[in-house]
Amino acid sequence: MSDQLGLFTGRVDPPMPGYAPGSDTSREAAERTRPCVSDLHHRIIRYLTRRQFDGSTVFENMVAFGITKKDRIAPRYSELYKAGKIFKNGRRPVSRGSRSMATVWVLPEFATEERA
Repeated sequence: MSDQLGLFTGRVDPPMPGYAPGSDTSREAAERTRPCVSDLHHRIIRYLTRRQFDGSTVFENMVAFGITKKDRIAPRYSELYKAGKIFKNGRRPVSRGSRSMATVWVLPEFATEERA
């Protein structure tokens, strides 16, 4: 994930998406999605900027973007979190998509809790 740290620095090459170490199929899938990852990172950041303190769950973001597969966008949140670009705000509402507890994500300037 070390090349994730260069997010939004004007690099020409999009960052390598996360993948399961030791898994050829996971790495191949990450390579295939690499071109669209940077765009999704930027779209998520713009969306969270508009949401401010309210933040967003992955499911809410899927609905806003018209994305039907969680596995296309959920890893982007993990990548942004690992890069320190987004934070968990501590709220855990029930997700409308899965009926399980969801994480609300915000930009650092709207975070109310320390990063764990």
